[in-house]
Amino acid sequence: MGKVYSLQNKIIFFLTLLTGMLCAFACKSEHKKNPSAKVEPSFIENLQKLPDSIKIKGIVIKNLFKSQILAPKGKVYDSSMIIDNVYRPHQKLWDNCYAMILGDGNAPKFNTESGMIA
Repeated sequence: MGKVYSLQNKIIFFLTLLTGMLCAFACKSEHKKNPSAKVEPSFIENLQKLPDSIKIKGIVIKNLFKSQILAPKGKVYDSSMIIDNVYRPHQKLWDNCYAMILGDGNAPKFNTESGMIA
């Protein structure tokens, strides 16, 4: 019998998925306007000002995409940002849900620290 996930986990999963889709759409739209354009410093500065999470009716929603966008911004890729802000806060989801959805061949890319960094 399959695992039963709580409503809170389902909401977090849905909101994370929705945020990712919105971010991908926004990035794709900007790239179409000017394919050679680089990310403007104002975008990075505005992103850094955003909170790492918000709380709605007792549910904390972490802004994983903020860390995913900011991790490669320096000269050195900040892998600790990915581990600390993306993987560990939702490790159960990464290990037991996302990795399972993506299949055995892709699971190690999402349910291990080294896979998340890569």
